[in-house]
Amino acid sequence: DVDDDDGGIDLAAAACTVAGVAYEALENRSRAVAWLVRALRLDATCSEALTFLVERRLLSAVEEKRLLGELRAALTGDDDAWIAAVYGARLCVHDAEQSVEERFGGLERVHGLGENAEVLCARAEHSYYQHDCRGAHALARRVYGADPYDFACVPVYLASMVELGLKHELFYCAHELVRAYPKHAASWFAVGCYYLLVGKNDAAQRYFHKSAKLAPRFAPAWIGFGNAFAAQDESEQAMAAYRSASRLFQGSHVPLMFIGMEYLRTNNLPLAKHFLRGARKLCGSDPMVLNELGVVELRQGLYADAEQTFSDVLVLFERLPDRSPLKSACESSVFNLAQTYRKMKRFDDAARYFELALALKPGDAAIRGALGVTLHALGGAHVHKAVECYHTALAMRPDDTFCSEMLSRALRDVAEMG
Repeated sequence: DVDDDDGGIDLAAAACTVAGVAYEALENRSRAVAWLVRALRLDATCSEALTFLVERRLLSAVEEKRLLGELRAALTGDDDAWIAAVYGARLCVHDAEQSVEERFGGLERVHGLGENAEVLCARAEHSYYQHDCRGAHALARRVYGADPYDFACVPVYLASMVELGLKHELFYCAHELVRAYPKHAASWFAVGCYYLLVGKNDAAQRYFHKSAKLAPRFAPAWIGFGNAFAAQDESEQAMAAYRSASRLFQGSHVPLMFIGMEYLRTNNLPLAKHFLRGARKLCGSDPMVLNELGVVELRQGLYADAEQTFSDVLVLFERLPDRSPLKSACESSVFNLAQTYRKMKRFDDAARYFELALALKPGDAAIRGALGVTLHALGGAHVHKAVECYHTALAMRPDDTFCSEMLSRALRDVAEMG
């Protein structure tokens, strides 16, 4: 035991933190987590241990929720309330049960920490993982504007610009970072993000690789590296990069999700399902994970499972902020659910969801054609509407031979009906 006679610092907790950091450097996640959690149990105000757990993504979503409950129980004093609130903001970034406003409102109104850089960064990260890229970008940009070299918020700022397609802003940010910090991994990660956004994947690979060489434990660089390879259909290299990211961010579901998506792209359905289930186990509240898992089940012919999975996706999407650009991505899940119903020969349900998908994405010829096929299958008076759908789809995409053939069949059916 170490005597605590230093005027407030718990030396035992500090020693446990050092042990946890050392074990993480040796890639022994279980012992690293054990020592860091022990540090927080000895001293719930040991923010260094919590910061390391969060930044290295050492805990799964379930483990983070459990730890947060323990910390809140330990921090019950009046002087500790703001610490518990900050911990609540930093942990459980994937938890969609609370909106960002509900989670951060107390920090702003009660504790006056709304403009604190750490709180703003945490709020940006929460917004990003709830797929509110515009909100995340606005918050991260505030942090970057106040302190351009606060690297804690830089990955979220860069990722949100990629999602929103902000080429000019991303170019300027990358240029400024490289000029000021040419030996920092995040600077070259920013350059890689820019080239990935503009479709120059060879250049993106070079700069993501440079970022990873400067900081081999910087997981975002490995994810970007994998995305650049995947964009060029280089599956083996993409897998290797994603596995590196998974090894570094063992508590994060994102690398496993990308591995599953890559196996799905190459039609290796058993392995795709294995990794997507692993991602769901780490974070069951990300609709993108469930959507990809539903696609696997649909391709495997497990229609009842796919129906349940896509229905769960739509429930999760309902929790997202209305301004989220990913609300439009909900169309993919609606379309997939409609396809599932069509495969199950539940044509009325399929038509209803195809129409909903069209409301979300009106100019999509594929959805219009799929709705036509479904109405055609319903027969009777629905065939006339199917003809309209085929005509509209062909007006959008004249070289669609399938729609052209189906239109001919529908016209023959209408003629036979008199």
